[in-house]
Amino acid sequence: RYWTFNGSNSVSDSMGIYNLNFTAFNSPYTIENNGRVGKFLTLSDASGLIDGGALSLNNAVTIEFLIKPGDKFNTSKIMQRADDAFSIRMEYSRIIFSTTHKNTSGANVFDEFIIDLNGIGRKSYGYYVDNLWHHMVFKFDGASGVKEVWVDGQLPTGFSKTVSTG
Repeated sequence: RYWTFNGSNSVSDSMGIYNLNFTAFNSPYTIENNGRVGKFLTLSDASGLIDGGALSLNNAVTIEFLIKPGDKFNTSKIMQRADDAFSIRMEYSRIIFSTTHKNTSGANVFDEFIIDLNGIGRKSYGYYVDNLWHHMVFKFDGASGVKEVWVDGQLPTGFSKTVSTG
Protein backbone atom coordinates (compact mmCIF):
# COMPACT_ATOMS: atom_id res chain seq x y z
CA ARG A 1 0.00 0.00 0.00
CA TYR A 2 1.21 3.50 -0.71
CA TRP A 3 -0.73 6.64 0.16
CA THR A 4 0.71 10.03 -0.77
CA PHE A 5 -2.47 12.18 -0.49
CA ASN A 6 -1.37 14.02 -3.67
CA GLY A 7 -3.71 12.61 -6.33
CA SER A 8 -7.12 13.87 -7.43
CA ASN A 9 -8.59 11.41 -4.90
CA SER A 10 -6.33 12.22 -1.98
CA VAL A 11 -7.05 9.02 -0.03
CA SER A 12 -6.46 6.67 -2.96
CA ASP A 13 -3.78 4.01 -2.81
CA SER A 14 -1.09 4.71 -5.44
CA MET A 15 -0.72 0.92 -5.86
CA GLY A 16 -4.46 0.59 -6.62
CA ILE A 17 -5.04 -1.95 -3.83
CA TYR A 18 -7.21 -0.18 -1.23
CA ASN A 19 -8.24 3.42 -0.66
CA LEU A 20 -8.29 4.63 2.93
CA ASN A 21 -11.81 4.44 4.33
CA PHE A 22 -12.55 7.14 6.89
CA THR A 23 -16.32 6.56 6.95
CA ALA A 24 -16.21 2.96 8.25
CA PHE A 25 -15.43 4.26 11.75
CA ASN A 26 -16.57 7.87 11.21
CA SER A 27 -13.07 9.31 11.54
CA PRO A 28 -12.77 13.01 10.59
CA TYR A 29 -9.70 14.14 8.67
CA THR A 30 -8.42 16.93 6.47
CA ILE A 31 -6.00 16.95 3.56
CA GLU A 32 -3.67 19.92 3.69
CA ASN A 33 -1.19 21.42 1.22
CA ASN A 34 2.42 22.54 1.41
CA GLY A 35 3.82 19.64 3.40
CA ARG A 36 7.47 18.65 3.13
CA VAL A 37 6.63 16.34 0.21
CA GLY A 38 3.28 17.71 -0.99
CA LYS A 39 -0.15 17.20 0.52
CA PHE A 40 -0.59 15.55 3.91
CA LEU A 41 -3.26 14.05 6.12
CA THR A 42 -4.21 15.76 9.38
CA LEU A 43 -6.12 13.98 12.14
CA SER A 44 -7.72 15.64 15.14
CA ASP A 45 -8.61 14.62 18.69
CA ALA A 46 -11.95 13.41 17.28
CA SER A 47 -10.27 11.11 14.72
CA GLY A 48 -10.31 7.40 15.33
CA LEU A 49 -9.78 4.24 13.35
CA ILE A 50 -9.16 4.42 9.61
CA ASP A 51 -9.76 1.30 7.51
CA GLY A 52 -6.74 0.52 5.34
CA GLY A 53 -8.09 -2.81 4.06
CA ALA A 54 -7.01 -6.38 4.65
CA LEU A 55 -3.23 -6.84 4.61
CA SER A 56 -1.92 -10.34 3.95
CA LEU A 57 1.47 -11.15 5.44
CA ASN A 58 3.84 -14.05 5.01
CA ASN A 59 6.87 -13.72 7.29
CA ALA A 60 7.88 -10.05 7.18
CA VAL A 61 6.46 -6.56 7.27
CA THR A 62 7.86 -3.04 6.79
CA ILE A 63 5.82 0.04 7.60
CA GLU A 64 7.19 3.43 6.58
CA PHE A 65 5.66 6.86 7.03
CA LEU A 66 6.31 10.53 7.68
CA ILE A 67 4.84 11.90 10.90
CA LYS A 68 4.69 15.38 12.38
CA PRO A 69 3.43 15.11 15.95
CA GLY A 70 2.93 18.41 17.73
CA ASP A 71 3.40 19.21 21.39
CA LYS A 72 -0.13 17.95 22.18
CA PHE A 73 0.49 14.58 20.53
CA ASN A 74 -0.77 11.81 22.78
CA THR A 75 -2.02 9.20 20.35
CA SER A 76 -1.30 5.72 21.52
CA LYS A 77 -2.12 3.72 18.37
CA ILE A 78 -0.59 4.77 15.06
CA MET A 79 -1.19 1.60 13.08
CA GLN A 80 -2.46 -1.90 13.79
CA ARG A 81 -3.53 -4.96 11.89
CA ALA A 82 -6.96 -6.17 13.11
CA ASP A 83 -5.63 -9.55 14.29
CA ASP A 84 -2.73 -7.91 16.17
CA ALA A 85 -0.08 -9.43 13.90
CA PHE A 86 1.57 -6.04 14.38
CA SER A 87 0.85 -2.70 15.98
CA ILE A 88 2.72 0.57 16.32
CA ARG A 89 2.01 2.84 19.26
CA MET A 90 3.58 5.99 20.55
CA GLU A 91 2.74 7.50 23.89
CA TYR A 92 4.50 9.60 26.44
CA SER A 93 7.49 8.70 26.57
CA ARG A 94 7.91 5.54 24.53
CA ILE A 95 7.51 3.84 21.17
CA ILE A 96 5.93 0.37 21.19
CA PHE A 97 6.25 -2.04 18.25
CA SER A 98 4.29 -5.23 18.91
CA THR A 99 4.29 -8.34 16.75
CA THR A 100 2.73 -11.79 16.89
CA HIS A 101 3.95 -14.66 14.74
CA LYS A 102 4.27 -18.42 14.89
CA ASN A 103 7.63 -19.91 15.86
CA THR A 104 9.16 -22.92 14.12
CA SER A 105 7.11 -25.23 16.42
CA GLY A 106 3.86 -23.48 15.44
CA ALA A 107 3.33 -21.73 18.79
CA ASN A 108 2.35 -18.05 18.87
CA VAL A 109 5.14 -15.66 19.80
CA PHE A 110 4.01 -12.24 21.02
CA ASP A 111 6.62 -9.55 21.47
CA GLU A 112 6.07 -6.02 22.70
CA PHE A 113 9.21 -4.08 21.83
CA ILE A 114 9.20 -0.98 24.06
CA ILE A 115 11.66 1.80 23.36
CA ASP A 116 11.78 4.17 26.32
CA LEU A 117 12.28 7.76 25.20
CA ASN A 118 14.18 8.90 28.26
CA GLY A 119 17.50 9.91 26.73
CA ILE A 120 18.78 12.49 24.26
CA GLY A 121 18.32 12.91 20.50
CA ARG A 122 16.22 10.19 18.89
CA LYS A 123 15.98 8.56 22.33
CA SER A 124 14.07 11.61 23.67
CA TYR A 125 10.29 12.14 23.53
CA GLY A 126 10.93 15.83 22.80
CA TYR A 127 12.73 14.85 19.59
CA TYR A 128 9.39 13.66 18.12
CA VAL A 129 7.01 16.36 19.39
CA ASP A 130 9.04 19.24 17.96
CA ASN A 131 6.42 20.02 15.27
CA LEU A 132 8.83 18.87 12.52
CA TRP A 133 8.49 15.98 10.07
CA HIS A 134 10.09 12.66 11.02
CA HIS A 135 10.63 9.61 8.81
CA MET A 136 9.79 6.38 10.65
CA VAL A 137 10.38 2.79 9.48
CA PHE A 138 9.24 -0.26 11.45
CA LYS A 139 10.60 -3.59 10.21
CA PHE A 140 10.05 -7.16 11.35
CA ASP A 141 11.39 -10.31 9.71
CA GLY A 142 9.93 -13.49 11.20
CA ALA A 143 12.53 -15.70 9.50
CA SER A 144 15.44 -13.91 11.20
CA GLY A 145 13.50 -12.63 14.22
CA VAL A 146 14.94 -9.13 13.72
CA LYS A 147 12.83 -6.11 14.70
CA GLU A 148 14.04 -2.59 13.91
CA VAL A 149 12.75 0.95 14.31
CA TRP A 150 14.51 3.44 12.05
CA VAL A 151 14.17 7.16 12.75
CA ASP A 152 15.14 9.83 10.23
CA GLY A 153 17.43 7.46 8.34
CA GLN A 154 19.20 6.07 11.40
CA LEU A 155 18.91 2.91 13.49
CA PRO A 156 19.72 4.28 16.95
CA THR A 157 21.27 2.08 19.63
CA GLY A 158 18.49 0.23 21.44
CA PHE A 159 16.04 0.50 18.53
CA SER A 160 16.51 -3.12 17.39
CA LYS A 161 16.17 -6.55 18.91
CA THR A 162 15.92 -10.21 17.94
CA VAL A 163 13.01 -12.46 18.92
CA SER A 164 12.26 -16.15 18.24
CA THR A 165 12.24 -17.00 14.56
CA GLY A 166 9.29 -18.46 12.73
